[in-house]
Amino acid sequence: MPHHIDTGGGAGVGGDVNTQGGTFIGRDQIIVLSGYSGEQLELVLAHLRELLTGGRAKMEADLAARRLHIQAPDAPAVTLSDAAAEDLLSAARRMSGERAYLAALMVHPRYARWAKQFVPLSGQMTALRRPPGWLDAPPEFILLEVHGDGPQRQIERIRLDDVTQAIQKHPALVILGEPGAGKTTTLYRLGWQAARDRLQTGQGRLPLFAPLAEYGEAYASPLEFLQALARRHLGEGFDLPAALRAGQVLLLVDALNEMPFATGRAYRRRVQAWRQFVQEWPGNQMVFTCRSLDYSEPLDLPQVEIERMDDARVQDFLSKYLPTELARQVWQKLKDRPLLALVRNPYYLSMLAFIVAQEGRWPANRARLFESFEQVLWRREAGRNHPDWPGPERMSRALVRLGYAFQERGEGTRLPRSAVQEILAAEGGRPEAVLRLALSASLLDTESPPDAQAEEQIRFYHHQLQEYFAARGLLARFAGGEDLTGLWKQPRYRQEMPDPGKLGLLDPLPPPPPTGWEETTILAAALADDLPAFVAAVQRVNPVLAGRCLLESGAAGEEGLREDLRQNLLAETRHRRVHLRYRIAAGEVLGRLGDPRFTRLEVGGQPVILPPFVYLPGGEFWMGTSVWEALRLALKRELETGERPRHRVALDPFWMGRFPVTRAEYACFVQAGGYDTERYWTPAGWAWRRGEDPGGGPVDDVIKLLRTLRQDPALRRQVDRYFSPQQVEVFEMLLQIEDEAQLRKMVGQGYERERDRPAYWQDSRYSNPAQPVVGVTWYEALAYCRWLAEMMMQEEGLRVKVEGQAEMLVLEGGQWQVGLPTEAQWEYAARGPAGRRYPWGQRWQAEAANTIESHILRPTPVGVFPEGETPEGIADLGGNVWEWTGSLYRPYPYRAGDGRDDPEASGPRVVRGGSWNNNRRLVRAAIRGWDLPCYFFNYFGFRVVLSRQSWRRRQPPGKKGLGSES
Repeated sequence: MPHHIDTGGGAGVGGDVNTQGGTFIGRDQIIVLSGYSGEQLELVLAHLRELLTGGRAKMEADLAARRLHIQAPDAPAVTLSDAAAEDLLSAARRMSGERAYLAALMVHPRYARWAKQFVPLSGQMTALRRPPGWLDAPPEFILLEVHGDGPQRQIERIRLDDVTQAIQKHPALVILGEPGAGKTTTLYRLGWQAARDRLQTGQGRLPLFAPLAEYGEAYASPLEFLQALARRHLGEGFDLPAALRAGQVLLLVDALNEMPFATGRAYRRRVQAWRQFVQEWPGNQMVFTCRSLDYSEPLDLPQVEIERMDDARVQDFLSKYLPTELARQVWQKLKDRPLLALVRNPYYLSMLAFIVAQEGRWPANRARLFESFEQVLWRREAGRNHPDWPGPERMSRALVRLGYAFQERGEGTRLPRSAVQEILAAEGGRPEAVLRLALSASLLDTESPPDAQAEEQIRFYHHQLQEYFAARGLLARFAGGEDLTGLWKQPRYRQEMPDPGKLGLLDPLPPPPPTGWEETTILAAALADDLPAFVAAVQRVNPVLAGRCLLESGAAGEEGLREDLRQNLLAETRHRRVHLRYRIAAGEVLGRLGDPRFTRLEVGGQPVILPPFVYLPGGEFWMGTSVWEALRLALKRELETGERPRHRVALDPFWMGRFPVTRAEYACFVQAGGYDTERYWTPAGWAWRRGEDPGGGPVDDVIKLLRTLRQDPALRRQVDRYFSPQQVEVFEMLLQIEDEAQLRKMVGQGYERERDRPAYWQDSRYSNPAQPVVGVTWYEALAYCRWLAEMMMQEEGLRVKVEGQAEMLVLEGGQWQVGLPTEAQWEYAARGPAGRRYPWGQRWQAEAANTIESHILRPTPVGVFPEGETPEGIADLGGNVWEWTGSLYRPYPYRAGDGRDDPEASGPRVVRGGSWNNNRRLVRAAIRGWDLPCYFFNYFGFRVVLSRQSWRRRQPPGKKGLGSES
């Protein structure tokens, strides 16, 4: 019995249709499988146009046989092969009608699958009886927005269940993701939905898919390119500029990273042309896609990032791709394997499901996944008894030659059929047969060119398949001694890094420009017989790429090679001649390989990572800001945040963590069950962990603010000065709600989070092991410190790295404590005895800190700003993340014995240092921020201090025991 899904509009997809080859058009049934003419296709399309316009049609598909069955009451049923459904777009061009085009698009194999997966927005997808092969799971999306201007500018990330939410909010945006994340299929989905809506209701915009791999030098401008595409589908008479002027177009612009270019400058010029195009045609909707790591030339548009699938989505995906019991078995086996990290990508998971269903094999890494997939497909084709089947070895060799030729050209991912046959002919045999069989295996695909008179185009079904076959060609050349360094060399140094141009508000500092061979090289490494030799060759010109090769190969037992790479990457992050863009990339790979600056050990079988510490001798120092400094700040319209009076404070010696606590360090606490161990938490912290909000929490904070705004109209007018227009709009909306229960519910939704891990723990932007952990409350930060203290004190004679000292610090006798720095300790570390204005010195340096001015828009791996380190060697005290301290926020002067450092006391706690989400004004060493202990943000982190318990605080000399300056 066929499977199908009914939708609100009356469409559905699924099931089995059993037909024979050929074409038949009758009163009660229409079958178009092969041998059809152009006239027959036009007749079929005219029928489909009426069938689909009414919104009563059901669509059922046999994915294995590649058939689509469409039927509606009182109308002939239609059965189409995939090839016939694709060719209907050519018929639409000849018919020169918008409705014909929309109907052809709705049944096109690349678009119609979305009818099955996404039209029933509130329903469930029907499980198929066998793996469908190329369908993608619905991904999660994250929208990056900027709110406000100047000092109030804030970066916000909004989780979206569906990319259409972003489309409704922003008329133009760019979708970013890793290879295989679902970027292109998301565009197909948007195109299908737009075609359905416009055909059935006459409302909405006309979708036009624009693959940028076809945007070659033959087109002088984006408009000329798009006009050619529109004429291909809608006929020569279609007036695209008129449709654009009317705001009637939905442009789906795919693969910015595949746009052909001769030089880097030419590529930047072409991206700039698209920027201008967006500005010149307001009122339309435009969606671009690009690989995240290739987004080196930003479009100045809002960004939507596709997130990797979590456990629940992976299980849901498997349940729809595999029979129930097999899906359960696959998940049980997969959840404990390193392969799970790879197949959180929908494209890879679909391949794994196909392989497991066919043969039950389990590949070790991504390249082996492609290899297994290829072998399964060849065996399937061999079983079909093709009369001219040349065998899997010859087919594979032919595609290796073709993949390398495609990759080598750097001109997009498709070539005319004649050019492809010429490349295949070099391998011997009958190239036309090889091409036909590769198309049958779904390893290659065909596309019609924008110019109706031009030759049919051939491409690999997925760009990653091209890179896999090219990787095998690359390995063959490496084994033959060919010099491949030109393929791997990437800009690293300041003088060679191209200027990214003027960055818009939403544009982060891009990664280093790609060479186009990164993915191919990584896949080659995973297939290499001599991995150390291959990685060493790459490392000589590109340590970051070499590190990625080693990581993604899944190789074990290469510790010597791994350590060599670690040291090389560490040197890159510290080298001031190396450009920040490359230093960040090096730091991210170093975090995944394991940063050698940290000490890894096991305590009672539990992994623990210790940071390197920096010794600070203590003594007396001036804390706070003087009257004259406050006056200077006022003249410059900079903030002074409760920093007076300036006064003398005395401190005992202590050791401060060189870096903020990283994600890798904090993961040990999570893994050890720190969230479920009450002794690490203060009473208020444990109450928070159980779901309470001691002291009221952020919801009460917002409610109090709203009450104050209602009572004080003058203060309400001040909201416009200190908040962004979006925030003002939210305030105005909330102020209209008088029911406090409803108000509390609405406000509370913004502060919902799991309490057994930090907020943003699953967010890929904050998941690199070398990044500071973010999204932690003060309670969580203190609990971590107590857990770390317990781990460290269990190890008698533990040796701890100290920056600038050859010998390690030996901890003995239990006379040590680990905790958050007091506010005084933090400021002393940032300012030093000389009273520096910034951690690095007296003057602001843009290259010294991760702030808004850096355009990074996320936390960076620790230590990639060597210019910003203190003279003592402490990193990231300015920018990157605000850091919780152990002190309550109280007026100056600071007195250690007045209870402000009591961990059991209630009240707001001090944060210091500024963050990636703030501007330079909040990075001064004396700036004081504060928040309630239960607050968490994606720019809040912390660091630890180590001190001797036996030391007592000393009072400095001076009047009344404390010197001060008014």
